[in-house]
Amino acid sequence: MTILRFAFDYLTLMKPSIILLLLVTTLPAMVLAEEGWPGWGLVSSTFFGLILSAGGAAAINM
Repeated sequence: MTILRFAFDYLTLMKPSIILLLLVTTLPAMVLAEEGWPGWGLVSSTFFGLILSAGGAAAINM
């Protein structure tokens, strides 16, 4: 098994379409809670954490 195939299989397990929906709903919630645009550091760290946690949960669920 090549590394590329391994990465593709893991990406498939992570269900990126569900993660995208999570990120799309998180950003407006962050903007409303902050009453303006939150800092890029907060947005990027939140997105990174959400991608890892949702992707890991989806991979374990399979």
